[in-house]
Amino acid sequence: MSENIAVIPKGTKVQIMGCTYTLLEDVKVDGIQIYLDKVLKAQEDFENGIDVVGNNPSCQL
Repeated sequence: MSENIAVIPKGTKVQIMGCTYTLLEDVKVDGIQIYLDKVLKAQEDFENGIDVVGNNPSCQL
C-alpha cells in the first residue's frame, strides 16, 4: 500500500458492482484524503439537492 492513506467515514454508502453497502466503521483506503473529501462532499450536495440546475418559478417576476 502507498503512503497515501485516506479514510472513508463510518456510515458512508458505497456501491460495488451495483450493490449498495453502508460502512459500519471507518475504512482506510489507498488514496489522497483531500480528493476523497471532495468526492464525499459532492455526493452529499447531490443528495441534498444543492446546485440543482434549472428555473425556480419563485424567482421570476
